[in-house]
Amino acid sequence: MKSQFISAVEEREKAYAAYLLLEKAQTICYIEAIDNTAQIVLRDSTRIWVNSMLSNIEKLLPNNFYRCNSSYIVNTEMVQEFWVSSQPMLVMNCGAILPITVLDMFHLKYVLGNKFSGNWTSLVHV
Repeated sequence: MKSQFISAVEEREKAYAAYLLLEKAQTICYIEAIDNTAQIVLRDSTRIWVNSMLSNIEKLLPNNFYRCNSSYIVNTEMVQEFWVSSQPMLVMNCGAILPITVLDMFHLKYVLGNKFSGNWTSLVHV
């Protein structure tokens, strides 16, 4: 009985994750790789676990998603701010602060072009 319940919950979670990825991607803030699974983080900071690797999820997402390093795929429409320092960071609309490489930061700036209306903030370390 318990295993049937767990299986039913897992199936519902898979269906909901597929629905988000295919139908409601605009509600996704970012996706984080954790081991061989992924965590989808929504605009309201709700977290949904998916038993799939980022490389598989990446194929399902629309063009406004960007893989900014080996652990994160971000919704470019949810990027609020770039923090430029020795370790650049992305500030997302959902409140998350995500690491990004310098190369990916400039590539993402190029990809976003004039669409980016957020802030570039230089952080000075004293």
